[in-house]
Amino acid sequence: MAPAVRARRSDRRDRPVVRRRHGQQLDLRWVLIHLIEECARHLGHLDLLREAVDSRTGC
Repeated sequence: MAPAVRARRSDRRDRPVVRRRHGQQLDLRWVLIHLIEECARHLGHLDLLREAVDSRTGC
């Protein structure tokens, strides 16, 4: 991929999105990071439930 195309695509992450949270405009970078954090948190909860059910730790 050409560097100019890559640069234009990366600029999209910092553009504000339509929604606001606590009076601040959000950008796509914040949304993506928040999504990753939430997924990781829920996967951790599921892992704890699995360990409680089968009494095995780890994978």
